[in-house]
Amino acid sequence: MSNSDRIEELRRRVIKINSVSPTFCIAKWKQSTTTLYNGMTHSCHHPVQHKIDLEQLNHSVTALHNTPVKIAAREQMLDGVQPAECDYCWNIENLGLGHFSDRHYKSANAGLGLWQTFDEVVASGTGPEINPAYLEIAFENICNFKCSYCSPDVSSRWTEEIEHHGPYVLADGHRQHDLVWLRESGRFPIHHSAPNPYIEKFWQWWPSLYESLDTFRITGGEPLLSENTWKIIDWVRAHPRPDFKLIINTNMGVPRRLIERLCEAVRDLDGKIANFSIATSAESTGAAAEYSRWGLKWQTFTDNVQYFFKNTPSTAHISFMTTVNVLSVGTFADFLRFLLDLRARYDLDRRCSRTNFSISYLRWPAHQCLVHLPPAIKQKFALSCAQVAAEGAPDDARLDTFYLEETQQLQRLIDFMNSREPDPSSQKNFVTFFKEYDRRRGCSLSDTFPELHSLIEAGTS
Repeated sequence: MSNSDRIEELRRRVIKINSVSPTFCIAKWKQSTTTLYNGMTHSCHHPVQHKIDLEQLNHSVTALHNTPVKIAAREQMLDGVQPAECDYCWNIENLGLGHFSDRHYKSANAGLGLWQTFDEVVASGTGPEINPAYLEIAFENICNFKCSYCSPDVSSRWTEEIEHHGPYVLADGHRQHDLVWLRESGRFPIHHSAPNPYIEKFWQWWPSLYESLDTFRITGGEPLLSENTWKIIDWVRAHPRPDFKLIINTNMGVPRRLIERLCEAVRDLDGKIANFSIATSAESTGAAAEYSRWGLKWQTFTDNVQYFFKNTPSTAHISFMTTVNVLSVGTFADFLRFLLDLRARYDLDRRCSRTNFSISYLRWPAHQCLVHLPPAIKQKFALSCAQVAAEGAPDDARLDTFYLEETQQLQRLIDFMNSREPDPSSQKNFVTFFKEYDRRRGCSLSDTFPELHSLIEAGTS
């Protein structure tokens, strides 16, 4: 399907989605991201997570997905109300520039199994016992990275740092990564060696859930460091389904032996399930990536990515998830060029792309959000994005180009960045946070990101 045909089909589906209500989103019914290590869930990765009720879970294992919070939001959507927890998408739609939000992209996505469930979702009402078509699970928070925009509940290395050094105290007095707050809010992770009732309930649900799932995605932490990940892979090997899709999130910074084990599993399941692919994250290159995604070695990352492409069937692909933030602005264009180069090397044709990506803006922690950049840096970043967009302008006759929806995501990123004025208090928090970050980790923000000089000045004035 050509770029223009794909966008036209998206428009047709959006019209049908909005015919239910202007705030209707299939993902609220059929998508779930759940962190079993602390019993938290949300419908997709944008809303803030909320706690799963263990008492409700004892009555029905589907309560891992169908929580009172989600059911209330579904009711609002059916009434045409914008649920507050979904402000990521409303921020885009309320720009009034006709951008597709992730509400549109997710609901219209047949590849994730959501679009096919349109009639089922509408007929279900608020769907109190509905099973997800797309389920993302984090078993443990074991991780070998501690990225600048991550947190102790998601990364065991962050937990270790905060246990040793304490929280980061920002310029406004906020205690970022406060373990006391994590414990009080129920977000503190259950240690991977301790009994976990949420994982226990998941494995009770799994045999029946597996039969109806379109896509199952394992996240973390770093999933390749979790034995539960390999247990899932072994289950699927023993119970292959030709219409089932399996996705593993990985930072691609693990030892090569784990990448080799992953590639072996991908090869073994080729043709036995619909697809086995991986998703990884980056939004910068070189020293900038190593600073922001602490624990990453850029050369190891790129070597592992290419090893995967060379040692898996052509049906296996990598999706690159970006969380574009202030530390991305100097090398984000280079990262996009890196993706175009991968397409030129490993994609077979425009119908079978092995290199996919999505462009998202970071909103938390707020001091790393693009909107707080000084105007001159915003302008320079917008120009660099425009240049790489022109270099990779959509062209159905070439492999090393963007898809039309990718250029649209790039434009909505710039429009969002320019939609708000920088907040001086957030700029001060930025400088305070990274001054402590540098002290703890023996690095230098100003040396690694000279392009942020005016932001650092603004935050210290």
